[in-house]
Amino acid sequence: MAKLMGMMGLGGDGIIGASDALPGRDAVMRVSETHYVLKGNLMREPFPEQLERAVFATGCFWGTEKVRLARALDG
Repeated sequence: MAKLMGMMGLGGDGIIGASDALPGRDAVMRVSETHYVLKGNLMREPFPEQLERAVFATGCFWGTEKVRLARALDG
């Protein structure tokens, strides 16, 4: 279990400080105006006022794949 928790980033000292983090983007990332599958749902602001924002990050792609594969195992 400790190995799985480490893969998910839950076994260290927590979030890195701003001085140790990679710099942000100079330009806004290109994103479609509307969702490809959920037609009509906006992908960029301004969003309808009744909605709230939740941001989820999983780190690198390979970390996400490890968690996905671990969940597929029996037990």
